[in-house]
Amino acid sequence: MIAGALIFLFVFKVLPYIPKSKKVQKIGIVGNYNFDNLPKYILQYASSGLTKMGEKGLAQQALAQQWQTQSNNKIYIFTLADEIFWQDGTEVIANDFDLQLPGVKTENIADKTIKFTLEDSFSPFPSLLANPLFKEGYVGTGKYQIEKVTNTGNHIQSIFMVGHDKNMLFKFYPTLDTILQAFKLGEIDILNDLYENPFPKQWSDNLIIEKNIQEDQYVGLFFNLRDKFLSDKNLRQALAYAAPKGDPDARAISPINPNSYVFNPDVKRYDADKESAERLFKKSKEDFAGQTIKLTLHTSNNLASQAEEIKKEWEKLGVQIDIKFIDRIPEDFQILLITSQIPADPDQYPFWHSTQPSNLTGYKSPKVDKILEDARKTTNKDERKEKYLDFQKFLLEDCPVVFLYHPEILQISRKKFHL
Repeated sequence: MIAGALIFLFVFKVLPYIPKSKKVQKIGIVGNYNFDNLPKYILQYASSGLTKMGEKGLAQQALAQQWQTQSNNKIYIFTLADEIFWQDGTEVIANDFDLQLPGVKTENIADKTIKFTLEDSFSPFPSLLANPLFKEGYVGTGKYQIEKVTNTGNHIQSIFMVGHDKNMLFKFYPTLDTILQAFKLGEIDILNDLYENPFPKQWSDNLIIEKNIQEDQYVGLFFNLRDKFLSDKNLRQALAYAAPKGDPDARAISPINPNSYVFNPDVKRYDADKESAERLFKKSKEDFAGQTIKLTLHTSNNLASQAEEIKKEWEKLGVQIDIKFIDRIPEDFQILLITSQIPADPDQYPFWHSTQPSNLTGYKSPKVDKILEDARKTTNKDERKEKYLDFQKFLLEDCPVVFLYHPEILQISRKKFHL
């Protein structure tokens, strides 16, 4: 009895001080990535940028506690916050960064002050500084420290992060088939960023499935305005009214994030309207002197079911539709059904200005060009909002793209490894 009591007291007193192994969350993601194009949320576990983007599309304080502009928004001066330290215990100072940005001159004018000189006024500039920053050796400022990065060729195979309460292992797989096999073999316990549930019903009792609408993305139908048929606005609007839009709760109506302070809810929505679709299609047939309208819809395999639904509705109008599956965007497409990323800052110049190669549709509007040029030069919040409200109104009227829905992203995990 005495021996038992002594053992109990020893265990009671000493056990709390014995180091315990931390749980490792093994997270799988489909895709080929390097350190420059990793999903931002992964790097945000380990560090911060000079700024961070708020839900409403405004840059906020992060490593920098404030910034100011000079010379008509061509000069930005950032002041670093005090008492922020790297994971190696040293305080964050300006000389720790090597910020090389195209067309930008960078000067560290004091330990806590960085000056950026731009070639032209550019109001979205603070949003460019939201990417997490690291010292050599992946030393960051966040709650998790990157301990090991494993590469295969030019791609990252895995990232191991150490935290106070748990560790995380991110593993990357080239295809859905390979990540499912890894999950079944126990190599990973959590699947991130899936667009659909690939598991049969009998697995459901052992899984936790979380669904999140990604309002920073949209699925849309992009029309090639250089095409002889799709250059006709009546036809584009007819197709827009006829296209099924998916879940009303996830409906997209604009290229701007619906949480953004510049989002315009009062644009032409192109909700399903059979009468409007038929009326506008009849006008377009008159424009083409009775020609048979044949169109090819290019999309990826993961949007196959949506493509079939769209084809069904469009063929009711009298349009002949051919679906082709692609793994990259062809130069001579007619219609693209793709998922597009919405940038955190409301700047839409790269996507819709007539001079930009990333303007997929070939959209041209002198009025919209001027709005986009002016909107990226002013830092006045109210002025920017007014311009982007007008931009959305004019773009939706011209209908170079049909905004369908914000995609739903799944996180699937074994119940005991839920994040």
